[in-house]
Amino acid sequence: VTRLIHDLGHDVTALDFSEAMLAVAKRKHAGKDRLRFLLADAERTMEPDAIYDAIVCRHLVWTLTRPEEALREWFRILKPRGRILIYDGDWATPKPLGSLVARLIALIDFCVGADRNYDGALSDRHGRIMQALPFGHGLQAAELIPLLEKVGFGAIDVHSHEPIARAQRKGANLRNRLRTFVYRRFILTCSKP
Repeated sequence: VTRLIHDLGHDVTALDFSEAMLAVAKRKHAGKDRLRFLLADAERTMEPDAIYDAIVCRHLVWTLTRPEEALREWFRILKPRGRILIYDGDWATPKPLGSLVARLIALIDFCVGADRNYDGALSDRHGRIMQALPFGHGLQAAELIPLLEKVGFGAIDVHSHEPIARAQRKGANLRNRLRTFVYRRFILTCSKP
């Protein structure tokens, strides 16, 4: 996402509270100008008021330990008419055929060997983490909308994830193509008045 936004000509601040993740991002984007890396918590950025035109978060909101506090923080750091794009999903409840697809992925992993470096959404570790989170039961756009409205956001729209899933399947191996069918995902946009 950082690369896409940057390559469209925008100045980008990439924020993470993991030094290891920031180190990976810095290596990926070495030598690029208009790119700033910030070690901070998305729930408490410590950035000045009304500094950003937009906030883009991918697979982040479900991880928030204090979602309303984070949304208030994002409202604070956005300029008037600033926009948020949230790309997230319900990582707890598979789609109707998602459980079957997940079993097929497990069979592929058994036959060809699982990626030892991947401990993602289909893992037991992921499930234990989710149990401790407010959205551990699964995040849906309908649950997020009232929180966004409560902190002051408007012009809230929910968009289909399907065009992105189709694009992700192009050129992906079978396992990664199948992963796009397991969980419900959504894209939500809103703006600060």
